[in-house]
Amino acid sequence: MRPNHWQTIEAYKGFSDLVPLKGHVLLDCLTIMVTNLFLEEMEDIVNFEDLDTAKEELIEALVDKEVQALIEFLRKINGTAILVTNEIGLGLVQEYRSSRFFRDLVGRVNQKIGSIADTVYFCISGIPMKVKGADFLKWIKRFIMSLQFLTKIPIPIRIKFNETDFGKCAMLSPLVGVILGTILALIYYLFSFLFPPLIVGFICLIIYVFLTGGLHLDGLGDTFDGVFSYREKDKIIEIMKDSRLGTNGLLAILFILILDGIFIGFLPPSIGGAIGIFLIACCRSCKLSCDRGYKQLYISKLWYVERFCFLC
Repeated sequence: MRPNHWQTIEAYKGFSDLVPLKGHVLLDCLTIMVTNLFLEEMEDIVNFEDLDTAKEELIEALVDKEVQALIEFLRKINGTAILVTNEIGLGLVQEYRSSRFFRDLVGRVNQKIGSIADTVYFCISGIPMKVKGADFLKWIKRFIMSLQFLTKIPIPIRIKFNETDFGKCAMLSPLVGVILGTILALIYYLFSFLFPPLIVGFICLIIYVFLTGGLHLDGLGDTFDGVFSYREKDKIIEIMKDSRLGTNGLLAILFILILDGIFIGFLPPSIGGAIGIFLIACCRSCKLSCDRGYKQLYISKLWYVERFCFLC
């Protein structure tokens, strides 16, 4: 039984004219879609065995056009697309030309859809077998996305992503923190032989801000502007969404930079200090609430968590 809130669209062609849907899409099924297109072009043929090469090419072109329109439509949706199809080429070779053509036509459509799908399952006796889709590669893509979003480290790779990928990137924030912590720990260790601890602390702080692009500071300023406006919750959220920086936010950023520099300057020299700054960078990047870009995902419900994290 399908839930009442599901939207049902009965169509086997004309996908380019449909308005992109919000949410997930289940298409059931590709084989029926191809069947309808096939029969539509065969209406003028009394005997299916009269199918000739010219007619086959016409049907093939029509199906390819509609499948491409379907692909473009699915790429515009804001969610996951699940497509159901049938594998009809596992049995005996069909006796008639039209049957063999239809079998190959469905097979080529399946190949085209399967080639662009992230994951493909082959279901036998109700048991799904995964034939395509390496989760490891997905996480590599999300890790690169996390680095591109949370740092200014130049990675010249353009990655397409959806809201699901963006949300799961938050789980990789600690790993990004490990990378930042390693870089800063190495810098602290090397510079500790050249400058006094306080100078080294501020050098590390400047490099840290440069590497992150000030993401944490941006969120910090927004939070203090909102929280210390002493307004109602809705107004606080509105202030936090404002891209402009207020007095409270500016003072908070200045104070935190000064305190961070002094704190790092009091760390033990060389190896001990390197370990300390490594842990600091890791903890900072683990705070999802510190990142302005993620804030929109939960600001309406967890604004108080963000305030708590920054005050800590």
